[in-house]
Amino acid sequence: MNMKTITINEMHQVKHELPAKAIGEWKIENVSGDIVSLHRVNKDGSLGSDRPHNIYKISPELLDAIAPEPKKPETPKAEAFEISLRKQRWIDQLIEQMESDPFLKEMLETQGRKTVIAQIIKDTDPNRQGGKAYSSISTALKIWNGRRLKGHL
Repeated sequence: MNMKTITINEMHQVKHELPAKAIGEWKIENVSGDIVSLHRVNKDGSLGSDRPHNIYKISPELLDAIAPEPKKPETPKAEAFEISLRKQRWIDQLIEQMESDPFLKEMLETQGRKTVIAQIIKDTDPNRQGGKAYSSISTALKIWNGRRLKGHL
């Protein structure tokens, strides 16, 4: 079972009044009721020995304060729009490609997925004035990068 690791730094130590031994990399071994058991992780990624200084117990509330669970952002898919299944899949592939580009990923986060998907639908409408802006994923990525560079987003 692959358990999550957390890092407790000096800021956490001061803020939560933890002992100096708490600073470091820890693997969450067990979460049960009122106690979370942490096991020190060595620099090479292995677990420290079972000696008491390598085991640390904290409350679940403290764990949430130090390493809160990230909220999953709403990730609307093209299915939310009234378009054909084929176009939904194509748009989802395009969005996936955009997410793999750091600049386009930032643009997606800034603009919001719904806004970008709505624009893609407008861009690929065959009745659009001047015709479709793009019809392939590679061309779409070039156009979106161009828009980003020109500040048209």
